[in-house]
Amino acid sequence: MAMKNKNKKEKAYFVIPWTQKYKTPVTKTLLRRLSFVILGLLMILTIGLGSGTLPFAVGTVRCLGLPIQTSDFMASYTYYLPGDDNYKPGLFSSYKYCTEQQAKAAGYRSSVVSEDAKQDALEAQQNRAEAERFSTSKVNYQVYIPVLEGFSVDELRLSEIKGNQHTFMRIKKNGTVIGQIRELRSDDSYNICTKEEDPKKAYCTTIGHDSEGREIKRYFRKGINDWKSYYVGVTINGTGIILSTDNDNEAVELLSALQVYKEGLVE
Repeated sequence: MAMKNKNKKEKAYFVIPWTQKYKTPVTKTLLRRLSFVILGLLMILTIGLGSGTLPFAVGTVRCLGLPIQTSDFMASYTYYLPGDDNYKPGLFSSYKYCTEQQAKAAGYRSSVVSEDAKQDALEAQQNRAEAERFSTSKVNYQVYIPVLEGFSVDELRLSEIKGNQHTFMRIKKNGTVIGQIRELRSDDSYNICTKEEDPKKAYCTTIGHDSEGREIKRYFRKGINDWKSYYVGVTINGTGIILSTDNDNEAVELLSALQVYKEGLVE
């Protein structure tokens, strides 16, 4: 009997008195269960804070209804009303205010874009698109494009409305891009053959002429193992037509079939 009492004392570390009548012995099993309960509560608290659910729930209880959602993220200082598209618990949102007037008084503004603001944004977008459209009334140079069966070009666009700025247009062969057209000055560094070329590192050679007698040149650069050719091109009054091809005959044929591009039409 004494042995049983001794084993019973070893299992009990201490007791928790709930009332004068009941006492609960704290064992290893009970401590393990309590640790799981505490860990679960901490996980719920962490998830709630991380997802914004807990602050939202606290704001709902305090306001006795759905609170105003405010956001300081990226210094936006905006608020959402219940029913707005983006109204929901969020990690970067707070729910301190119960009325729209309180949020406004604190310096927040509505996140809903007005119809006037939407119209202004649409007009600005249309103006940018118009500014990029090629027009002879905006620029003082001509653009030449190749006109040959099997080849096509993109719509010509302008990055800026200035006569000395580059224009870009891609040349395609059966849908595959093989070159580009861009406006450039005679001393432009992108010009296929500039006077500053180092003969030891790069050089150009004439491979043919177009219908007007202009030189069509191939560009070579010294690589690790040997000389390599990357580009073929011709320059016409500041317009550079540059191809990526190893076929000299095709390049000469294509660059000899050039016409003026104006207002979306080939003259």
